[in-house]
Amino acid sequence: AQDLSAHEAKKAKENSTTSPPLKVSCLQRLLSSSQFECVMAFAILSNSFLIGMEVQWNSTHLTEPTPLPFYLIQHAYAIFFLIELVLRCRALGLRALFISDGLFAWAWLDFFIVVAALVEMVFDMMYLVGTGKGDTLGGVSQLRIVRMIRITRVVRTFRIQRIIRFVAPLRTLVFSIAVTLKSLVWAMVLLAMIMFVVGILCTQTATDAVIVELEAPVLGEEVLADLQVYWLPLDQAMYTLFQTISGGVSWRDPAISMERVSWTMRLVFTVFISFVYFAVLNVVTGVFCSCAIETTSRNPEVIASAMIKNKQTYVENLRNVFHSMDEDGSGLITLAEFENILKDEMLNAHLIALEIDCSDAWTLFKLIDADKSGVIEIEEFVNGCEQLKGSAKGVDVANMRAEIRNLAKKMVKFMKAMEEQLAALRATRIPAEQQQASHDHSSTICSTLQNLSRSPPPVLAALPKSASLRKAGGQR
Repeated sequence: AQDLSAHEAKKAKENSTTSPPLKVSCLQRLLSSSQFECVMAFAILSNSFLIGMEVQWNSTHLTEPTPLPFYLIQHAYAIFFLIELVLRCRALGLRALFISDGLFAWAWLDFFIVVAALVEMVFDMMYLVGTGKGDTLGGVSQLRIVRMIRITRVVRTFRIQRIIRFVAPLRTLVFSIAVTLKSLVWAMVLLAMIMFVVGILCTQTATDAVIVELEAPVLGEEVLADLQVYWLPLDQAMYTLFQTISGGVSWRDPAISMERVSWTMRLVFTVFISFVYFAVLNVVTGVFCSCAIETTSRNPEVIASAMIKNKQTYVENLRNVFHSMDEDGSGLITLAEFENILKDEMLNAHLIALEIDCSDAWTLFKLIDADKSGVIEIEEFVNGCEQLKGSAKGVDVANMRAEIRNLAKKMVKFMKAMEEQLAALRATRIPAEQQQASHDHSSTICSTLQNLSRSPPPVLAALPKSASLRKAGGQR
């Protein structure tokens, strides 16, 4: 009885220790599921939309207090996101979520936003209590509470950035923008250097014109005002040059003000505009695009999603071709139907576009018919065409070389065994001279096969690259 009770206690202890990991694993599957991500994306979007509605209502009703339903709904969202953060902490653990996980930055952002939402909830309650008691907290305290509510509301708007986690195109855009920041910094440095040199010339010319105008008025007050607005001092001149190339101001007005001072500076300003517009900005744009395309093409996530999408499209096209071949709608294709249908030029073109060599209908049918039933089903057709797609790859050639080496080794063993048996037979029936000649011939064959096993023959390099012909040769 004691042994039984001890066994039951041990079993209960094992169940108690093993049950939490099962719950955690189920929770992890729930949090990583696409359905949960869709729910979270909808909650974030709806919460952001609600914040926009609240701000819109407050901006159009300046003298009225915020309706109570806005507070209640916002507090419900705050509790919902708090529960979501707690579940993630329970499933992954604090260390894995906030330190070790690759998305720890998003975890810290969620934590900061949830804390801000809870703080806003507290200030909302304080504000509502103070308003209900006839502003007993004092005007200054009420004003501080309102300011804190506005600050936390601004913080809550950062939650919409989490949508980037759920939408792959947004992640690709953000990744492309992030990798071009370095190029952006150097582009701004280059523009600053160009604007600094041209700004010195323009500011010096404007300064000399103002000095001359103060001694002997010739240009007029309007020209002096334009010079002070656009070209004096140096930082203002650089800012004017930046506005002219970025659309902040029409470059015609600064050019006219500089033209009234010196036609040479008008020419310099025109050269600056032409050089920056048609050379610098176009080159910078090309560098940005090249950098974004190059880095995006090396992104594993983008490559994987593109491969999955291409495979789905390829399988769908194969299914459409199969349905076009299946004229009687039976879901099966016989050899006769296959040979007749492959005479259609349009279907041949479709198969060639799908990288399927259909020059030999019998060989292609035999390779696709994996179960050797004499008919091809749609799944057999799709799987077979996927395997026969394109040319032979490096792994196919390496596999063929390995098979030839193994075959050569087996042939060597076979020939040695046959040589021993033939030697035993010929020892009693064949004279010694003939036995020695036969032994020499067998030795020559064995040495040839051993050389073949060490290095495949050069004819292997001339084998056709088509995977379908390779497999057909293997079956033959």
